[in-house]
Amino acid sequence: MKQIRWIVLILVVALSLIPYPVNAAPLTDDQVVMGGSFVLKSDQTLNGNLIIIGGTARIEENAVINGSIILLGGQVTVNGIVESNLHLFAGSASISDSAIVLGDVFLVSSVLNKSDSADIRGEIKEGGPLPSGFVIPDKPSKITPAKPVIPSGDGIFGKIAEFMASLLSVFFFSIVSACVAMLIALFAPRHINRVSNAIVASPWIGFLVAILTLIAFPMIVIILAISIILSPVAILSIVALALACYLGSVALGTGLGDRITRIFRPTWAVPVSAGMGTLIMGLVLGVISLIPCIGWLVVSLIVIIGLGGVILTRFGTRIYENSQHQSSASQSQ
Repeated sequence: MKQIRWIVLILVVALSLIPYPVNAAPLTDDQVVMGGSFVLKSDQTLNGNLIIIGGTARIEENAVINGSIILLGGQVTVNGIVESNLHLFAGSASISDSAIVLGDVFLVSSVLNKSDSADIRGEIKEGGPLPSGFVIPDKPSKITPAKPVIPSGDGIFGKIAEFMASLLSVFFFSIVSACVAMLIALFAPRHINRVSNAIVASPWIGFLVAILTLIAFPMIVIILAISIILSPVAILSIVALALACYLGSVALGTGLGDRITRIFRPTWAVPVSAGMGTLIMGLVLGVISLIPCIGWLVVSLIVIIGLGGVILTRFGTRIYENSQHQSSASQSQ
């Protein structure tokens, strides 16, 4: 347990020390910020429009935007120079004493906090359309965090940080899954063992059954949803399918943990085996899922095999015949 705490602490410290890239002056083309933050430093120049969608931005003193500021939800603080218009849609803007806006300010359901000494050459108008030719992008062309600032060209640090964050999320998700698996195995150990034995006895039969179920499932849900009386059943069936997939994963983890504990300590209970196996399987599948193109195929295959075991045993309420025969044969040997 102490080793796990040290590992988590080291990962958190490493992530906090990894810097994120920011663009240095001058900036060209439009700068798009979606749900992030952007800072145009003093003496920097943006040769294009600044488009903020649900984010925040700050234009420092002596910074220049050779275009317009277009804010769609969010907040912007202007201390520098804007050589065109300021368009605010459902957002808020603060214009300080040192700010200079050479164009107009358009307000649509927005809040404008303007200093009396701010230099606005154009007019402040309520309403107004988006600039001509402006199209909201599907995804941000650039998202620039405010800090920390490092020289441009170090994008590898951002990729490393993203990868480390993915590993950390896999680690915590695996721990949570292991805890839930232990609870399920604590209250329903026989059900988990039945599903696990069915998966071991006939993995590919369960796989085919699960595939056929997944093919027919959307049509069944649509038929149930059309009927007003049976529409709640459609929702419940979706929940049942999700629970079946998770139960199959727990059963796979229990089978894995059972085989691992037999090597080291064969007296461990079912909940302990379920927790250990689910933790190991979650870590392995989480790392595999990070592999492009191939990862999701491997994870989907494992989940479908587990789902097949749940279907063969009807959520672990009955013993699958092949698994019973296999266990009898192993005992006779």
